[in-house]
Amino acid sequence: MENQFHVTSKWMWVYGVFAGICLAGFLAMFIAIFDKEATETQRICSFPFTSLGYLYFALQSIYGYYQTITMDPNKIYFRTFGLNVEINWHKIKRIGIYKNFFWRYEGLYLGKSDGNVTVWFPGARFANSEVFIPLSIFAENWRDSELGQQIKQRAPHLFQ
Repeated sequence: MENQFHVTSKWMWVYGVFAGICLAGFLAMFIAIFDKEATETQRICSFPFTSLGYLYFALQSIYGYYQTITMDPNKIYFRTFGLNVEINWHKIKRIGIYKNFFWRYEGLYLGKSDGNVTVWFPGARFANSEVFIPLSIFAENWRDSELGQQIKQRAPHLFQ
């Protein structure tokens, strides 16, 4: 039996706000390319690269809406922007914390070579290091949720 989990409404809101900010920045930079006051150097160098950066982060945020964890009795599957992970339960190394500039996530760590990790977009998170599956974006208190109960049932070694 497979169970699928999606990001919580809080995280959908966070991804939506971030995507909106990035898309607005992309639009502003795109418009600035045609600004008569801009210098030639600004038009050719600064604005296009900044616009591409805004677009990249907007796409990453939009895709955040569609992140999923799917579990079956043998494996866990994680889909996120630029990265697909499939791993057997017994190969998950540990539960841990991952921090970035703004957020603190709790989730599962596994080595890159421990599962089937497909990087389908260059620069994807965790593509060249230990892979991390953030559980805290799929349930507010994931340990006490249905998600946590299923992980305890399928990977009890993580809780010892």
